[in-house]
Amino acid sequence: MSRKLTPQFGARRNFLKTAAVGAAAAASPNLLGFAQAWAQQSPFKPEDGARLSINRVTRFFEAEGEAYHAMRDAFTKATGVKVLVQEEWIDDIQPKSVVAANAGVGADMTMGIYAHAQQFPDACVDVTEVADYLDDKYRWMQLAKTYGINPATGRWIQIPTMVNGSSPNYRISHMKAAGFSEFPKDTDGLLELCRALKANNTPAGFTFGHASGDQLWMYWMLFTFGGKVLDAGNNIALDSPEAIAALEYAKQLHATFIPGTESWHDGSNNKAFLSEEISLTGNGASIYGAATRNAAKDPKMAEIRDDMDHAHFPVGPVGKPTEMPVMYSTNAFKHTKYPEACKAFMAFILEAGNFEIWSSGGEAYVTHTLEAHENAPVWSADPKYAAFRDATLRGVAFSHEGPVSVGAAGIFSDFVVADMFGEVVTGQKSPQDAAKDAARRAQRLMR
Repeated sequence: MSRKLTPQFGARRNFLKTAAVGAAAAASPNLLGFAQAWAQQSPFKPEDGARLSINRVTRFFEAEGEAYHAMRDAFTKATGVKVLVQEEWIDDIQPKSVVAANAGVGADMTMGIYAHAQQFPDACVDVTEVADYLDDKYRWMQLAKTYGINPATGRWIQIPTMVNGSSPNYRISHMKAAGFSEFPKDTDGLLELCRALKANNTPAGFTFGHASGDQLWMYWMLFTFGGKVLDAGNNIALDSPEAIAALEYAKQLHATFIPGTESWHDGSNNKAFLSEEISLTGNGASIYGAATRNAAKDPKMAEIRDDMDHAHFPVGPVGKPTEMPVMYSTNAFKHTKYPEACKAFMAFILEAGNFEIWSSGGEAYVTHTLEAHENAPVWSADPKYAAFRDATLRGVAFSHEGPVSVGAAGIFSDFVVADMFGEVVTGQKSPQDAAKDAARRAQRLMR
C-alpha cells in the first residue's frame, strides 16, 4: 500500500455543492480537450457507428450525476459514440441486470452494485485488457480485484468503477453529552456509547432490515468478531462461535436502538437522522451532503451539518478493519454490438482527471478503486470527509474470506446475513439456531 490506514488530513473546510456542479461545467472545455487527445491515443477504438446504452444506479447527489454526464458528453464529442444513460433505483438494478443477461437483450452495459456481474459471468464481455490498462497507469486496490475478477477463470468481467463508503454518522454534541470525547475505536466502546445515547433520549439506529446499501454494517459486525460467510476454501462458514458472538453482540446493540430498525429500508436512517430521531447510524456521505445542501435555507439543517461527523467502524476481537463498502462496478453484456466502444467508455471514466471531477461532484460519496486516485481534491475539501477516503483500503468483500462467486453473490442478494441478524434481534431465533439456519440456506444457494 502506498500509505497507512490513518492519514492526516488538512483542516480546511469547504462546502462545495454548487462549486462541484460548477467545477464539472467549468472543466468541460478542458475535459473535451483531454477527451479528444485521449481518443487519439487510447488503445480502445470504438466500432464505426457505435451507440451505447448503460443502466446505472440512480444518483444520490445531483452534482455527482452532473459530473458523470459531463464525462459522458466529452466522450461522445471526442469519439462520436452516443451514450444513453438510464438511471435505476439501487434495489432494481440487480434484477434488471439478471433479466438482461438471461434474455440477451437490453442495455449494453450496467453500472450496478457489488459483484452484480458475478451472478451472470458467462453473459459478460471479458474486460481484462481494460483492467490491465488501468492497473498499469493507476494500480488497482485489492478490494477492486476481488470484485472484478471471475474466480472461475481469473479474467475480469466487470470494472470496479467507484466505492461508496459506509461509516458511523454521529452528532458530536450528543456523543459528548453521553460521556465520550471521541468516537469509540472498539466494539465494547460502541455498545457503551449506544447505551448512554439511549439513556439521554438521543438513541442510535442501524438497520436490521432488507436495505441493499445500509445492511453493510451487519457484515462489519459479523467480520469484526471473526465470523465469515465463506472460508478460504470456499466453504460455508456462517455457523461458527465467532458468528454467534456477533449475533449476541447485535442483540445487545439492538436493545439500545430506536424502535423499528428491523424493517428499515435504505432511506429510513437518513430520514431519522435528519429529523433528529437518532444521533448515530451507519451511512455514506449522503446525510451530511443533504444537510449541507439545505443549510442555507433551513437553520435546523445548518445545525445538524455543523454538529455531525463521521468515523471508521470500531475494530472488534478480530483485531483489524473489516468494513464493507458498496462497490459500484460496470460490466458489458455479450449481446452488445459494440464491445470495443464499451471498453473505451469504461477506461475513459476512470482516467485520473475525469475521476477527480466525478469524486468532487459526488461530495465524498464517490471513492476511488485505484491507488493513484487517493489524492483527489475532494479529500482536502472538508475534514469531515476523511473517513470515506479509506473505504476501499479498509474494506472486505461480502464473501469474506472466500472468493466472490455466483453462489456468494446469491447469498448476499438473498439477504441471508441480514435475515440471520434480524431473526436474533427480534427474538425469533436464538443466535445458535439463526447461525445454523443461515448456513443451511447459504449452502443451498452455493449449489
